[in-house]
Amino acid sequence: MLGRNNSTQLFTVVGSDARLEGTFDVADSIQIECEVGGRMKVGKKLVIGEKGCVRADVQTVDVIIYGQYEGNMVATGSVEISPTGRVFGNIETHSLVISKGGLFNGHVAKLTESEAEGSLRPVSVTELEQIARLRRTKEEFESTSRNGHVPELVSRESAQDFNGSGARESVD
Repeated sequence: MLGRNNSTQLFTVVGSDARLEGTFDVADSIQIECEVGGRMKVGKKLVIGEKGCVRADVQTVDVIIYGQYEGNMVATGSVEISPTGRVFGNIETHSLVISKGGLFNGHVAKLTESEAEGSLRPVSVTELEQIARLRRTKEEFESTSRNGHVPELVSRESAQDFNGSGARESVD
């Protein structure tokens, strides 16, 4: 799956000491071999090379990470983390592959078919933060309800619990 031998032409940003900061809108594919920060929208494939370090909120189709990535990412295609890849942040994608040795520390959400097929639209940092907060809230709610605790945001009168057989029992 991880392969650099394909017919896609990549514009490459190289420079071990280079640091770019800002908002980048790339219509085609790009390979990063330096430090980049800010926001990126890539129309096709983003490749973060082994010397690359991207600290940005990213929207793209496909991503291959050989270097380091930090931030919030929405990839409508696939995300591949190589054995040398390091990811710290949140990813929304249709497909995620982490090779043995690759590191991922964050949250991942699977895009639905309709979301993955839809065109890229600008997503603000605020929207990504709100999505992450909502997901954490949902996970906390599901975790507490599985443990038999009724979260405070649900009134005791309307709360119902399931016993082991799947039948509903009212909570008094």
